[in-house]
Amino acid sequence: MQPKTPFRPAAMGMVALTLCACAPPPHDPDATTRHVERQGRLRAGLVAGVAPGQAERMRRLAGDIAQAHHARLDARTGPAGALMRDLEAGRLDLVVGVFPKRSPWSRRVAFSAPFPKADVAKDTPVVRVAVHPGENRWLMGIERTIAAQSGGEQG
Repeated sequence: MQPKTPFRPAAMGMVALTLCACAPPPHDPDATTRHVERQGRLRAGLVAGVAPGQAERMRRLAGDIAQAHHARLDARTGPAGALMRDLEAGRLDLVVGVFPKRSPWSRRVAFSAPFPKADVAKDTPVVRVAVHPGENRWLMGIERTIAAQSGGEQG
């Protein structure tokens, strides 16, 4: 009879990491990433009525996201409600605005991390990107752009 092998939490962690590495990449049920990259056009809504500095930050972020996906930016400005309805209807690929993460819209859209990336309370309004819920690959691409661009941004 062989002696029992002791339980090794570190070894179990390595097994879990190996299994995670084999997981399929996030996908987009509505194929937003593929649509933007194939069309070469990012349809963005920019929420009106924000401070000039935030408006510039929002436009720059939308442009950076378009560039990261080799697309040209097709942006329009308008009220948050109208832009969010266009996002839900598939007429926009994203909406950039000043939102708290705990926005009433969070039941209907998915929000990115703040731009620039910062540790803020969920009810603090900051520049965020809203996307159609479930578009995880699309949101991850936006999050990468936010992380990359936040290095040169000052709150």
